[in-house]
Amino acid sequence: MWEAICFRLLSLIATFSWNFLDVFIMVIGIGLSTQFRLFNVELGRTVGQQLFSSFRPHPTSYLMIYFWYSLIFLLMRAFLVAFTAAAVNDESTKSIRILRSVSSYSWNTETKRFFDEVKCGTVALSGMKFFYLTRKIILSVASAIVTYELILMQFQLSYDEISICKS
Repeated sequence: MWEAICFRLLSLIATFSWNFLDVFIMVIGIGLSTQFRLFNVELGRTVGQQLFSSFRPHPTSYLMIYFWYSLIFLLMRAFLVAFTAAAVNDESTKSIRILRSVSSYSWNTETKRFFDEVKCGTVALSGMKFFYLTRKIILSVASAIVTYELILMQFQLSYDEISICKS
């Protein structure tokens, strides 16, 4: 009888702990994802505002120097982070070439598994497996940014032409 009561109490405590940890993990996950969402929105506004303001004349040379310095610093930092992350994929493909130079008869089980994983899978940092950071995707993003910048320049030029015609 006492054993059943102790077991029931232990089961109740374990269930409570299990549910508490599940709720705790969900709350932490919601909090972190909300913070990242807010950060991404603010970062998008900052980058977009900085790219858009590159076409406006700056009133003083100090503001112009600050603007170009911060823009170049932001772009260089973003590309350095991306290329550093893409180096993971680059280094993994080098190991395939090295392993191919050795006869596969001398491989052990772990070497065969490693070779298959690197050859067939994508070894790279990913964004929730929606994309993998490789040099190819960095080039795609860079071309999208240049295209966006060119479109902004065209809109600015057409806006200036409309302003001139009205005055």
